[in-house]
Amino acid sequence: MSVSIVDTANPFVFIDSASLPPCYAQLGPTTQQNLDMIEAIRQEAAVRFGLAPDTATAALRRGTPKVAVLSTSSPSLRDNEQPQNIPSAFVQSYSIGKPHPSFQLTGAVCLGTALCIPQTVPYCLVHTNTILTPPRSPSSMTGDHNKMLEISSALHTVKIRHGSGEMDVTVKLVDTDLETVTVESVTVSRTASRLFKGEVYFTK
Repeated sequence: MSVSIVDTANPFVFIDSASLPPCYAQLGPTTQQNLDMIEAIRQEAAVRFGLAPDTATAALRRGTPKVAVLSTSSPSLRDNEQPQNIPSAFVQSYSIGKPHPSFQLTGAVCLGTALCIPQTVPYCLVHTNTILTPPRSPSSMTGDHNKMLEISSALHTVKIRHGSGEMDVTVKLVDTDLETVTVESVTVSRTASRLFKGEVYFTK
């Protein structure tokens, strides 16, 4: 199983969907079997994060870390509709034992950061077929996604797609090298919809 744990704005566990057992794709993200599997991963990650001394304690604190399963294509889009101009990932996140209908803003900050850090699961996932090309970086890369792409000081835009739509994340990196990546800022843009409309009348 391919997993990265990243803490930027909120602790998250990022999982490559292709590395999960076949039952995840066959049964879907909402079945109890898969929810139990995701919870087991979350509990182990909580221990690795230092948020709990053991998995039994982690089971009592379900708020953090969050879990997000990543893939390069959205189940609702055909291949020719997938965005190709910037690196993108489809995400199914979980919160307190349930699938999230969209994606948390803190998760977008964390995922945007991870997408710019070589050797993380999100980075390797999207750079297998799509390549960031900031100034001073190589113009191309082989199919071996274990190779590290040089990241320089620049703004990097990534697209995150989820069950309710998509959002763009802009990550600003400071001067760095192949050994260290330093994130200066992360900007997230998303749309908002009206939840309700109310009118109040006052009479004497």
